[in-house]
Amino acid sequence: MSSDGLEVVKAAVDIGIQTNDLAAHQAFWGDELGLRFDHVLKVGGGVHQHRYDLHGGVLKLNSHREPLPTDAPTGFTAIAVVDAVRAADGVQGRQGPDGLRVALTPPTQDGTRVNVLVEASDVSRTLDVLHATFGGDRGEGTLRIGETKLSVKLRHGRPPTTSRDGLGIRYLTVQVRDVHAAHAHALASGMTEGMAPLRLGDVAHISFVRLPDGDWIELSQRASLTGPLPD
Repeated sequence: MSSDGLEVVKAAVDIGIQTNDLAAHQAFWGDELGLRFDHVLKVGGGVHQHRYDLHGGVLKLNSHREPLPTDAPTGFTAIAVVDAVRAADGVQGRQGPDGLRVALTPPTQDGTRVNVLVEASDVSRTLDVLHATFGGDRGEGTLRIGETKLSVKLRHGRPPTTSRDGLGIRYLTVQVRDVHAAHAHALASGMTEGMAPLRLGDVAHISFVRLPDGDWIELSQRASLTGPLPD
């Protein structure tokens, strides 16, 4: 799957959540929804990332030692996850920790397994930037990247996202072949820079770019997916 100048190497987008209430999230994602816990990754700065399998993607539950702001806006406000058992009789809504809205849905005809709601001040502009950056299948108010769908919805007067720190879904991660090329392509496609490419040992090269309303997307070149990292 590729856009001109950017190759996506995993058919699912990862979801990054931040919280100060680890126990509540563990009970929700692990016990209530039955997601399989994989491992904990220490990312520094008093943050432990608890990683859960999410239909081929990763739900990154970032537990922060220091208090996170409770009034920091984000456009990523809800997700829908395919769960054939729990949603056998129709969509099942859930209220997750930190005010996160979650819906469990039956299998979809187009193969979507996770759907992320993106609230935007300008739907067309946001979709234009997403599609120009990642390619994928564009629909009416949606963009599908592999088995993950981004549903962009108008929210009049929504405040811009100014910080990656805050409660709830704070960023999405797209796994790419070459993070330096992908980062440059994203900026040329209308994204703004959140963080220039950075090497994390022999594990990954990462960077952050931002949507027109300021929401954060991580670009990750992970050695386990693309092979040994170049110098």
